[in-house]
Amino acid sequence: MADAGFIKYMRTEEAEFLLSYPHANHLLMVMAYRARRTDHPMNGLKAGQCFLGDFRSLGLTERAYRTAKKQLQDWGLADFKGTNKGTVGTISNSKVYDINHGEGDGQGDGQETGTCDRSVSHGVSPESNKVTDKETGESEGNTVGYSDDFDEGDGQADRQATDKRQVSDERVTTNKECKKERKDQKIPLSISKIDEEEILAVWNEMDLKQHRKITDRCMKHIKVGYTKYGNECKKRGKVPKGITMWVCVYLVQGFSNYITDHHRGLNDRGWIANLEYALRPSTYDEVTSIKD
Repeated sequence: MADAGFIKYMRTEEAEFLLSYPHANHLLMVMAYRARRTDHPMNGLKAGQCFLGDFRSLGLTERAYRTAKKQLQDWGLADFKGTNKGTVGTISNSKVYDINHGEGDGQGDGQETGTCDRSVSHGVSPESNKVTDKETGESEGNTVGYSDDFDEGDGQADRQATDKRQVSDERVTTNKECKKERKDQKIPLSISKIDEEEILAVWNEMDLKQHRKITDRCMKHIKVGYTKYGNECKKRGKVPKGITMWVCVYLVQGFSNYITDHHRGLNDRGWIANLEYALRPSTYDEVTSIKD
């Protein structure tokens, strides 16, 4: 039994995505309930870990259990390791459940990375009288100009005004660098990182035209759509999902709400929508415009 403490359920895109996968959603919920808040002194479990035991005790079949573990691991939500004491599950981050770790504040696991915002990241350190980066705690070595033996009167006011201008100018420069950094940041588009099996599993559950593989044309459509999605994330200062998760989320939360009986074959030609149709740029633009 995990030690006491509350569990926070996060209202995130990852949590919403899991609602379409009840077995994976259930397994992660069980892990969050059982997970240690602190390291166990005897059995070797670390904070965020738990023993899973027999799959029957979780209310799952063996196949559903294995599939759920693979999905959670592929999506970066959990890890699993077999030991002589049983399978140990580890919650990788707090994107769905924040288990309220007993040590540290637990922030950062579920926080997005890759954004740059240093508009208030510099200040004056009273101990060193230097401009200090609050993110790293390291001094940049530029003295602000305060002195213990300054003259009283107008000279003091002038020096203080100069100090304020120096700090302000540095902030402006840093903001410009951050904006350039965000502009130059490239969205990863490695098609080789796509989990074809996972995407096909999601698609073939949608009762449309079945596929055994993703065609080259589909891959091109994925790259175009992911580029648009990545650029939109950059504008909003968000970190893009991995390319496989992005495709799955688009299909489950976007395209599935777009299809009609016409797409299912109830038309004059007996045409049924396929994956290539779902991923082509014109369809993606229609689906995302409706969603927005």
